[in-house]
Amino acid sequence: FPSGRRRINDREWPFVDSLLFRPGTVRIWTGVPFSDMLSMNQSLRKLLASKIHRATVTAADVDYEGSLTIPPELLEAAGMVPYESIHVWNTTRGTRLETYAIEGRPGSNDICANGAAAHLIRPGDRVILASFAFVPLDQVSGHHPKLVFVDDENRLTHTGPEVPGPQKRQTAKGC
Repeated sequence: FPSGRRRINDREWPFVDSLLFRPGTVRIWTGVPFSDMLSMNQSLRKLLASKIHRATVTAADVDYEGSLTIPPELLEAAGMVPYESIHVWNTTRGTRLETYAIEGRPGSNDICANGAAAHLIRPGDRVILASFAFVPLDQVSGHHPKLVFVDDENRLTHTGPEVPGPQKRQTAKGC
């Protein structure tokens, strides 16, 4: 990723890929402040950090505030946090959007599209929710995203690695 510093209003600000950050406020996957990462002159890769696979949308309302509501238990299992940028890939309609996560009610299974996102997501749609992190090149080989798989009612079924296509995960009958 191109990186460096830009002078704006008599102050220097670090940037990656033309995005500006306030020094010391953005943390990379390693937990090192972004400004320190620039001074180390390290290259970064944008990798999948976490994913909630095929959640079922339970509500969509353009008049709601916010973006995508996710139960706190699923956020925690996936290692996502409220207000984190997330990608939403609608496997039902083939649409994609980027928004942010809002923490839902504890114990609920609600996945709610709020505001403008509700134009592309409807109740009953199956969605994949993903977040990404910048990982230093020397840590890429050891990086493992947190992957969460849910059932039709957004209950966690398992975590762990994906099965690459065209293979299919073996599921137990009657469970």
